[in-house]
Amino acid sequence: MWDGGRALTGGVDQATITSVRAGGGDIVPSFGGASGTNVETSCTSATALAGAYQAVINAYGLKAIDIDIEGSTYSNTTIQQRVVDALKIIKTNNAGFTVYVTFPSGTNGPDSGMINRAAASG
Repeated sequence: MWDGGRALTGGVDQATITSVRAGGGDIVPSFGGASGTNVETSCTSATALAGAYQAVINAYGLKAIDIDIEGSTYSNTTIQQRVVDALKIIKTNNAGFTVYVTFPSGTNGPDSGMINRAAASG
């Protein structure tokens, strides 16, 4: 479900994606963000999180996703590692798939925690 309340397929989201594609465009869904319920918190393991991402990838035949790591959710080191590990599973299971990561940045630059975890995880 989108935002815990809208069906993944058959609704306005799928209709919009179909319309965008019919016009020659494509979409890159963004997970995370500063507000709302994040799937990264709802899923308690990297495998479950990768499964949630994969369900959306499969439902829409996606070529890419974006992970927007802003907000208090991503200050949690357990969640940071869960996201990194889930994205590694996604990249392994989807040849040629692109993952974008949007980092928030303050006056001191981005939080290096996610960057360092991703680098350490390969």
